[in-house]
Amino acid sequence: MKVEKAEAKPLEHYLKLHYPVTFHEAPEGGYVAVIEDLSGCMTQGETLEETMSNILEAKSLWLEAAWESGMNIPLPSSEDRFSGKVLLRMSKSLHRQLATSARREGVSLNLYIVSLLSGNNAYRRIKNEIERLSVESDAAHASFDEFLRETLLSSPPPDLIWAKEAGGKPGGGYANIDTLDIYKTPKEDVA
Repeated sequence: MKVEKAEAKPLEHYLKLHYPVTFHEAPEGGYVAVIEDLSGCMTQGETLEETMSNILEAKSLWLEAAWESGMNIPLPSSEDRFSGKVLLRMSKSLHRQLATSARREGVSLNLYIVSLLSGNNAYRRIKNEIERLSVESDAAHASFDEFLRETLLSSPPPDLIWAKEAGGKPGGGYANIDTLDIYKTPKEDVA
């Protein structure tokens, strides 16, 4: 929705407002900062200090552009807008199941639903974090495996042997003498 300049507050008013900033570690290194109240206002930097400086500049540029074009500039969100009260609509059968479970647990229906919601929310946050770490771990393992292959090609450690059927796999590979774990698969020049 457009706002007439005559109705809008001066640009300086908006520049002084404190918008919440969210920082994330970037997968490729450094940090990303986002002001969710200002659609598309984001930046990145190598350090937190650089990212903070960049997001303050991005905020100023975003607000100036929005103000000059007459856009409606949103006010910063705050915790005050969350009252802790939510009206839920659900089927009668779900309502009955939840009430029965709450009675069995010896708690109010409200407390039971809050418990379910917070548990599920925590589960999802943990699941997302595990998935993120798994992706990072897979990349680290791939790099380590490549390092091992390159290292073993140049000079295998003394506790590794070349075996034509290392670990029960034909074609050979470097294997640990004790466990026969394969560290490198077929060597082309073995007769």
